[in-house]
Amino acid sequence: MNQYVEESGYSKEKLIWMWLAVLGLLVWSGFVVKAAFGSHLNLAAVAYIFLFSGLLVWRYGISYTYVLTDIELRIHSKILGFSRQYTVPLASVEVYSDHYIRRFFYHAVLFKVDDAFMDQIQKLLPNKCLNTKGL
Repeated sequence: MNQYVEESGYSKEKLIWMWLAVLGLLVWSGFVVKAAFGSHLNLAAVAYIFLFSGLLVWRYGISYTYVLTDIELRIHSKILGFSRQYTVPLASVEVYSDHYIRRFFYHAVLFKVDDAFMDQIQKLLPNKCLNTKGL
């Protein structure tokens, strides 16, 4: 039985910013192509366009669904039409926290959830919360 479900989503404001960024990249790409035909190719600009395009795909092409049940945490990711599911039994969770601490979480599953999700985890695993105050 699902105790809590959270999905990553996008508001209209974020989608407007995405389309403005795409429009800016297209305009900039046009200037770079025009300059390349004039034998003034700027490789740094081309690299930046590819990098920023990749970041846009990463931000808006990937969505996550977190499902918390009484016995496990399922993370379902969709990446440009491909999907993958990762399951973590709650019995195997050693410790969790709402802050990243490198020495504790070097080989761990890291993800960002809202406060309501953290409240549900704290109800299920009250003794495994890492106290980050004073570290």
